Amino acid sequence: MEWLFYILKVSACLALFYGFYHFFLQKLTFFRENRCYLLLALLMSFLIPLLSIEMERQVQPLSLPGDQSVVALVGEYDPSGDGSAEHLNPLPSTAGHGYNWSKMILVTYWLSCVVLALKLLANVFAVLKAAKEYRKVGRLKVIYKKEGYTNCSFFNYVFVDRESLSGMEIEILLQHEKIHALSWHSLDKILMTACKIFLWFNPLIYLYDKALEQVHEYEADRETSIRTGGHSYANLLLKMAIDKNTTHLLHYLVKSPVKDRIKMLFTKPSNHMKKFIYVAVLPLMALLMSSFSLKYMDKVVGLEKLSEASVKAFQDSIRYKQKIQQQPGEKREAAKILKWRSGRLYKENLVLSRQISGKALRGVVKEESTLFQKRGFLFESGKRTYLLDVAGLTENRLRKGDAILVEVDVAGVSNKSDYVVLSPGKITRNGETVFLKKKTLPAPFLYEANKVRFTDGVITAVNQKVGGDKELAIEANGYTFKLELRADQVLKESRVSLVKGDQIRLRFVHELKTGDKSYFIKDWVAISKDIKSYGMMNRNLFDRFYEKLHERRAATGKLIQKEVLTLPDFQDKGIRYSAHDSTKYSQDKNTIYLYEQASAQSGDVLVSASEIVINAKTKTGWAKNALVRKSGETTEKFYPSAELKFSDGFHKGAQKKLEP
Repeated sequence: MEWLFYILKVSACLALFYGFYHFFLQKLTFFRENRCYLLLALLMSFLIPLLSIEMERQVQPLSLPGDQSVVALVGEYDPSGDGSAEHLNPLPSTAGHGYNWSKMILVTYWLSCVVLALKLLANVFAVLKAAKEYRKVGRLKVIYKKEGYTNCSFFNYVFVDRESLSGMEIEILLQHEKIHALSWHSLDKILMTACKIFLWFNPLIYLYDKALEQVHEYEADRETSIRTGGHSYANLLLKMAIDKNTTHLLHYLVKSPVKDRIKMLFTKPSNHMKKFIYVAVLPLMALLMSSFSLKYMDKVVGLEKLSEASVKAFQDSIRYKQKIQQQPGEKREAAKILKWRSGRLYKENLVLSRQISGKALRGVVKEESTLFQKRGFLFESGKRTYLLDVAGLTENRLRKGDAILVEVDVAGVSNKSDYVVLSPGKITRNGETVFLKKKTLPAPFLYEANKVRFTDGVITAVNQKVGGDKELAIEANGYTFKLELRADQVLKESRVSLVKGDQIRLRFVHELKTGDKSYFIKDWVAISKDIKSYGMMNRNLFDRFYEKLHERRAATGKLIQKEVLTLPDFQDKGIRYSAHDSTKYSQDKNTIYLYEQASAQSGDVLVSASEIVINAKTKTGWAKNALVRKSGETTEKFYPSAELKFSDGFHKGAQKKLEP
């Protein structure tokens, strides 16, 4: 789809260039200059949309009342609230469902291009085949023939029907075609035909082709009439009629309108002062380049260090939670899961899953399980039984009683099984590999519980448009996302500055797949520079998916505070961490994000949680649904939401010791 957008921009450039020629240059007798204009304008039409000229401009930061200099994060994401994002098992994109019109348009366009390209090649081969036998007359190679294309030329090949012309008329014809050959007009024709292949759907390209061919004939007519006499040459043009069997690549003596050509023969030469008209095309080029090539880079000026008041404003900012509409059955299922998570078996299995993730277990296959649609096996190792989830492994590969070695990729828990579930990376039996986990490509985006899509990436381009609107390009997980950010969509109090290079989280709905790894976002919901905030909000969509989160109060009327966990310093031994879903870093490498079945161990303390964030610069962190255990102890303490603080903080160079 990006290619089609480019072709549409080319068509827009071509329309303006042709309009300038039609109204200001067409009637001038500067034929050589007109030819140069048409060729250069054609090339510039294809080149301008490809150019990228970056200009830096200064913008003021967001102004807030009082002492609040900047609050870049408005609306803190409450990780302990209801409806938290599910990072595991992303749903497939809905963009691929239904009829893919963009793909159909693209296929139709390229098929038409291929057909026209084959037609061009066929015409070239036909002309070269007909030109095998020729007589050389000066620089020209003359082919005498009665049928097909006659009285025309292709480069220095001239096809003549000598039975329909007298000797004098043949000399005039050869003189005319010699001008075409020496001026390389056939090369212009090939270039024009190639452009028509890519712009076959645009009627202007055919008018442009006609204008270029007309300039060729005007130029050849003028030179020929000077040598043979204007009246004699005009009489020959009137006498001859074009053959019906024509090929577009050839120059025919009387293919262009004879009336216009004879009129131009006797037109008084234009005043040389009118050549200044060509200079007027420069503002037109500047307009096109500012529309299609100029990219504005915002540079925020006047930013000062956040004051204590602005920090407090951030801490006191409004918080939101996702709006989730649950059916009665879904509510009952959610209640069952909460009850299951509060049980002893869940907590014991969760601790065990943390211990064996990434380890190798040797044991025996007990029997097949039907929990995962005949892809699971009960597996016994060290007096414990596990559920082995092996997608793609046929029944015949494993049998009851087989002694196997399982290299555990990830271990987890399921409310549908009393056993810890093993997702193996590799299984071997008697030294033979019977299962090897396939590498999975990263998903372009994930889903929150309210069906809002989200992805974390970096802004690669900001294109400023008229009226304060912007076009953003974002790279995330190897995919490209493009969206139009209209000024009237942004909630005023949430407005922030977005510049190239910013790390952001993009929340959106209604994406359109435009390529294998590219999307156009039709409706953005929120754009933030931190995963714990919603940042800039779409005033038309944000309230449909999120609602303000009211602080829960205890019986005494005091706010329930988040737990603060103080962890030992890891200056000497570093910190070990892992995550099931993904591990990401901020652009400055100061912050690490761990998603789904995350764990971080500092000293003798192990923190296991659904999400963990650690910031090396602020010497703090955050964990959601955290289980905390010290080495040598079997009991764990559960925290729905906890702030992490390290006793002596992160020391210089300590981050180099982070090791997965």
